[in-house]
Amino acid sequence: MSPVIRQPEANHHYWDFFAWFREQVPYAGILANVQGGDHNGQGEPASRSGSLEYITPEFAVAAARLIQSDVTYFFQIRSMGGAISDVPVEATAFGSRSANFEVTAAGTDHERLYEAWDSMHQCFSGLYLTLDTDQRPERLQDAFPPKTLERLRELKSRYDPDNVFCDNFNLSKYQID
Repeated sequence: MSPVIRQPEANHHYWDFFAWFREQVPYAGILANVQGGDHNGQGEPASRSGSLEYITPEFAVAAARLIQSDVTYFFQIRSMGGAISDVPVEATAFGSRSANFEVTAAGTDHERLYEAWDSMHQCFSGLYLTLDTDQRPERLQDAFPPKTLERLRELKSRYDPDNVFCDNFNLSKYQID
């Protein structure tokens, strides 16, 4: 934050916002629920992603149900469209070019989040795999149009035959017919 803090006060309202960064603040001073000592968070977060064409009444009801539950601690609706939709679907690995929104939720219990998200599956036209921890094979079909998935698998076998790059969603691991 130092470069921002050292800027001239021409942007005075921003200066006021960043003023609290001028001093180092202990971790407990930033987060009200910290008990002191080292951070000892643990566990793998669960996250789900869905590409949404429109915010329909059915989606709104399902999203409200999820938000009001204790299944998710994070829920985001991100605007898409514009330049994203100007690129042909087959040009890159990202297949949700027609979606107007990308919806993401995170929780601590994979099974419960996946079950809740699965009840909203019919609302989505795809997903952004990087924001999704669900490793079930059918997620590949949600993330990639068939020709894109075929092309990615061919590239994977040609450039990574030893499967060195196997994090996120391993294209070599799953075969879906």
